[in-house]
Amino acid sequence: MFQHNRRLQQFITSADQRIADAKMPRDLLDLIEESRIFNGNFQFDSRDYWLYFGIDMMALIISIFAFQKSDESFWLFLIFLSIFIGIILVIRYFKRGKSIDRLSADIYRRDLLFDNHLTIVDSPNFTQKALESRFQDFHRGNYSREIKEVIAGKNQTSLPFAYHYYQFHYVDEKEETRTDSDGKTTTQKSYTHYDRFGLIVDLKSIPNMTFNAALRIIESKSLFGMNKSDYAPASITFRKNFKVQTKDSLQAAKFFTPVMVETLESLLQGFKEIVIETNQAHELLLSFTNHDLLTGDRQHSLKEMDLFLQEIEQVTALDNLQYTLHMLTQMLQEIDHNF
Repeated sequence: MFQHNRRLQQFITSADQRIADAKMPRDLLDLIEESRIFNGNFQFDSRDYWLYFGIDMMALIISIFAFQKSDESFWLFLIFLSIFIGIILVIRYFKRGKSIDRLSADIYRRDLLFDNHLTIVDSPNFTQKALESRFQDFHRGNYSREIKEVIAGKNQTSLPFAYHYYQFHYVDEKEETRTDSDGKTTTQKSYTHYDRFGLIVDLKSIPNMTFNAALRIIESKSLFGMNKSDYAPASITFRKNFKVQTKDSLQAAKFFTPVMVETLESLLQGFKEIVIETNQAHELLLSFTNHDLLTGDRQHSLKEMDLFLQEIEQVTALDNLQYTLHMLTQMLQEIDHNF
């Protein structure tokens, strides 16, 4: 029991690093194959924690009885210590139980990246500070801001281009002041966490692309009127759903062709809280709150090793990512025609 759990924990710990260092799908398949050493028993034996729980419960019961008879503070201390240890045991028990599924999910996601020719990158051009300097959309959050992940890829359809996918996490701090019936005032802070996701396209990766105007298009529902914008296309649907920020109305007029306006309106069907930005660094950003661009539908785990192996051997397409790249291609083709 103890030896099995120790070996399994060591395997999971080493597997985490091997997943991070994997260079090709074969590395992941080899890792799954190595799990055969557990003879199909790729799960922790819970009897060790039941033993710990039993010992802790006995200590708690003895301490309660002893405290009732002697009223000594030592036994009260042991009561609270036993409760504390019990809480820690419960947390660690459930955390350990989730580690196998978490490992399976990590293998599956890394395989998804391989299948779709995506690479996790750590670039100074995509740090929080660097992105803040180039895009207004990264100025959210009055408490903290963080880029959780950056993944590089290339669109290989009719208009090839390089892009970076990112996850942006930010936190808003809100301070509330309350006064009770006695007139006493207290201040309490609350923190709200948000995540945004998006793709940043390097327009320089597209041959002969010269567009470098600064535009910001923000989804903003206006049910009883139309948004006030720096530039307003003729489409009423567009003006009810987006507002435009720009200092160059001439460039905006060339950008918002009827085809472009129709394409932007169609984004409303697939994305939530859309923001589109272009800058003078020859980049285009499409930002949203959809979290499922790089997620698949995993069916198995290392607990069903053979089935999981078959699942990883298959090439899995990311349909939501492909749809996003398709929409970006339509936008970029229209920009390319007009600039």
